[in-house]
Amino acid sequence: MDIEKMLLNSIINNEMIFFLRGEEEYLVEVSQYAPEAGLTDVGKVLSKGIYKIYAYDDNIKQKFEWSLLQMLDMSDFDIYMVCHYLMSQLFKEKNGLSPFVLSKDLILEKLSFRINERESYIKKGIEYPNGYMNTNAMSEIQRFRRVSKEKYNVIF
Repeated sequence: MDIEKMLLNSIINNEMIFFLRGEEEYLVEVSQYAPEAGLTDVGKVLSKGIYKIYAYDDNIKQKFEWSLLQMLDMSDFDIYMVCHYLMSQLFKEKNGLSPFVLSKDLILEKLSFRINERESYIKKGIEYPNGYMNTNAMSEIQRFRRVSKEKYNVIF
C-alpha cells in the first residue's frame, strides 16, 4: 500500500477527508497488535502521507489543517479522529519527527467547542465507518486532553 499515492489520489478526487477518516479504499491498516482495529493508522498517514508530500509541496499542510477543521463540523467520529491526529502531531512535533508545526489555534478552539457541545452524545458511543461502535471514546478524549496538557502544554 502506497500511502503517499493514496493521499494524492484522495486530493485529486476531492476526498482528503475520506482519506483522513480511513474510509473504504483509503484505510491505512494498523498493526494487528494495535488495540483499535478498524481505525486508520494516523501515525502512518502523517509520516508516510502528509509529511512525505510536504517535502515537495508545503501546501499539503494547509490542506491538512483545513480538512481537520472541516471534520469538526461533521460527525462525532470525526471529532474523535481529529483528537487522534492532534495527539500524534503533538508527539511528532515534540520529538522532532514532524517537518512542520501545525497551526493549532483555530483547530484547538473549535475542537474544544465541539467536544463540549457533543459530550453527551459521544459518551453514548461513536460509530466507525466500518460499523464498529466505540463506547469508550469520551474516556479516550478525556485522556487525550489530560496528556496534551501535561506533556505538550496544549489545552483543548
